[in-house]
Amino acid sequence: MKSLLFRAIKFSLILVCCHSGYLQASLLISPTRVTLNDRERSTSLILINTSQETRTYRLSWQEKSTLENGGYHNLSDEEAKSFPTASGMIRLSPKQVTLNPDERQTIRIAVRRPKGLADGEYRSHLLLQALPPKIPESDNVSGISIKLNVVMSYSLPVIVRQGEIEASVTLNSLTLAKQKKFPRATITALLNHAGRNSVTGNMVAYWKPSQGAPEQVVARVNGYTIYPELTQHKIKLTWPDYTPSQGSLRLAFEGVKEFNGMLLAETSLPVTMDTISTVP
Repeated sequence: MKSLLFRAIKFSLILVCCHSGYLQASLLISPTRVTLNDRERSTSLILINTSQETRTYRLSWQEKSTLENGGYHNLSDEEAKSFPTASGMIRLSPKQVTLNPDERQTIRIAVRRPKGLADGEYRSHLLLQALPPKIPESDNVSGISIKLNVVMSYSLPVIVRQGEIEASVTLNSLTLAKQKKFPRATITALLNHAGRNSVTGNMVAYWKPSQGAPEQVVARVNGYTIYPELTQHKIKLTWPDYTPSQGSLRLAFEGVKEFNGMLLAETSLPVTMDTISTVP
């Protein structure tokens, strides 16, 4: 009986993992970050069902703040009261959609700024939940009842700006460390932020092996955003296929979207064999 139960549980876990990956790949969202700048009243979000099944998606709001080392913290109701959220001034239409295979839907996002809204940046995260398809209450596997109920979700930031953009960033404390067990290195730095607005760019690491040699891109993170609630972010990039050698490492924060074409911040590190450290 225990053997049958183990096989049934293992079978259900395999189904959940496969089905989850399929759901994650079944929805195309554009854009993945929404910004309504000063005086903009509306914008739109496009959803495309890329699966071969009809899917239903529900839209709701989450309130989150960013963490220094990446990721988000879900705000409690009490914490959200003192955070500059945007959800209260935004209207979504529609709030739930059912899409056939390859069908698309435009979600209208309209903002109504309250009178006397203070200059600054307001943010909430739009949660898109894929409602699970109807699954029979039980499937008998050697007499054991199994019920799968998979709900996948994706959230994206929605930003409302009031007033002119006011933000500046700097990079410092750049280090390079070889990983002990693998032929790659870790690049770390601190990204400092000041001002009331978020900034988005690509974090790109350039390596120059010798004086006069052209720079080469060795690591990058695209679409990196630093939000105003934190004054400092810890940046970490992986340099694959790294071979310890002397040269010059430059880390650049290159603006995208409304900051396109701007070098937002940069810092450099002369690298010698004595300055290369090792990490686990």
